[in-house]
Amino acid sequence: MMIRAALAVTLALGLVGPPFAGEAQVTDTADARRDAALKYLASVPTDTIVDDMTNELAKQIPATRRDEFVRLMKKVIPLDRIKALTVDAMVKHFTVPEIEAMTKFYGSVEGKAIMRKSGVYMGEILPRIQAEVLEALQKVRVEMQI
Repeated sequence: MMIRAALAVTLALGLVGPPFAGEAQVTDTADARRDAALKYLASVPTDTIVDDMTNELAKQIPATRRDEFVRLMKKVIPLDRIKALTVDAMVKHFTVPEIEAMTKFYGSVEGKAIMRKSGVYMGEILPRIQAEVLEALQKVRVEMQI
């Protein structure tokens, strides 16, 4: 009787399959992460991000020299190295499902809009955050007498 119950459970589980059987089960290896990261870069091209950053930096250059600045930046920025750094960091820090989720999100209309706005957003908020942290650090140093 116990053998029949065990056999029934085994067959039932075999028919249902693993959890989320309809989803592809991906092994989270460095090679799989690298493949996923390359797909991410195909969906979210590094050169677009670098162009946006360059154009944002160009706003700090006198208007009469902005085109020259952008042209020179495009000439000297090593896109191949930036792509390699991006892939290596993604492989190191993210799982395959996480990279796939980023690819899906940043490949969407909303994700692309957020990506376009992120440079300006970060440029605005990071100096303010840094100032707050430095002020807090100074207070801690005084309190701790270090």
